[in-house]
Amino acid sequence: MECPICKNTRGFACGTCIECGYNYLDNTYHFIEVRTELLERLVSPEVFEYLVAEHDKWKKKWWLNILEANIMRKEWFDKLNQYDFEEANIIYAHDLRPYVYNKTLLYGYTCERETFHVYIKNEQIYVVVYNNDYSTDRIKPKNMRQIKVTSNRDYVPDKRLYPERCDYNFCKLLKEKGVHLPFTTWSEPVEIDLEDPRYPYYGFTLEDVEA
Repeated sequence: MECPICKNTRGFACGTCIECGYNYLDNTYHFIEVRTELLERLVSPEVFEYLVAEHDKWKKKWWLNILEANIMRKEWFDKLNQYDFEEANIIYAHDLRPYVYNKTLLYGYTCERETFHVYIKNEQIYVVVYNNDYSTDRIKPKNMRQIKVTSNRDYVPDKRLYPERCDYNFCKLLKEKGVHLPFTTWSEPVEIDLEDPRYPYYGFTLEDVEA
């Protein structure tokens, strides 16, 4: 689908173009981007700071709604076992359109008890494995390494996946390609914490590794 205003084809959120903010369902703009240097010339410093703060709050809420809409649900989890598979090429981020947002796709752990995290960042899929470091007040990753994906099975850990922290559409694609998903027992979805340093992901990413 193409946005009638900016011709964007990257994606829509409930009918709203992720590029220009135009909603084709009600023919109105749900958001308008304004360059900060122009805004500073138009309003007072106090109003500028207020608008920036409100923008940050809205952006977090917007992402939260997007993420919650794609969190695995029990009925979706039950449906995954019903799909037949087909031989296929490696899955890439564009195969998930229009749901190509920065988010966790798979979250689990390996036989070595390392965290296994598959995620989208800037329309690219990454796979990382790491341990959690609890030696300070702020949890952080250690011994992180990136996994090179040469087949769809490289997206899956050798031990377990937490179904409530996985993305339904990505899991559906993997099942359709004949990839076994080693889910552990279903638990209630984990509430997304906007203050968590890993937000909007369930796990850490390559950017979280200390220099």
